[in-house]
Amino acid sequence: MKNNSSGFHITEVLICLAIFSTIMFSLIPILSQIKVEEVLLSHRRNAQSILHDELLYHIWASSQLEFPISYQKNTSIGLLHLTFEFEEELMKGCVKWKNAKTGYETSCLYGYP
Repeated sequence: MKNNSSGFHITEVLICLAIFSTIMFSLIPILSQIKVEEVLLSHRRNAQSILHDELLYHIWASSQLEFPISYQKNTSIGLLHLTFEFEEELMKGCVKWKNAKTGYETSCLYGYP
């Protein structure tokens, strides 16, 4: 007697489900890490942009200000700690903030007054 079945067997469905779930459980942590790194990069770009703008102001007004200068600025990415000082003939501006991984990150820029 010939058995003519046009559907899937239960073992084929279970194997397919196992392969699919293995792939999905492997991708979920990777996608989560990509999202965290995206937030870190966005915060880093914003902090450096704010530092750049503040450094330009301090370079422009350097004859009327006393250095070193240190202050905090509240922004959309959190509290930024900005410091400005002269290092030889260059003005050094640094920013420190708490990043998305609950660690502190620092970035510095230099400019000619």
